[in-house]
Amino acid sequence: MLTIERGSRQQPSRWTYAHQCEAFAVATSKQSHALDIFWFSRSLVPNTHDAVEWVFDRLELLALNLNGPILERATLWLRSVDAQRRIYSRLYSGEGFTFEAPDASGVVYMLSVSPPEYCEGTSSENSKASRRKL
Repeated sequence: MLTIERGSRQQPSRWTYAHQCEAFAVATSKQSHALDIFWFSRSLVPNTHDAVEWVFDRLELLALNLNGPILERATLWLRSVDAQRRIYSRLYSGEGFTFEAPDASGVVYMLSVSPPEYCEGTSSENSKASRRKL
């Protein structure tokens, strides 16, 4: 079982708007041409700073399980101040963000952050309902 979830940060008990953050892999079945999605982590975060922090934190955890060119790409991206600026810029302008890294076997690892969306409920309810483990 692979899970890339760390202990949750202190979060407000209720939010008006939040970013939906997701880490997953997509694999295509060669026989059926169906897509299989493997969820590693899903979270609602209350602000853009926490969303960017979440992306880099999850990419760091994901990189621990990668090798080859995909690991090199993830490592370079983690060290890039420019990459961090691009994420902030997209999220502050109301756009979403997706990082995709395909491996040699055709599996595509993805991290995505949606623009802020309205949500209700407590942070513990949201994180428990959205957390998936493999």
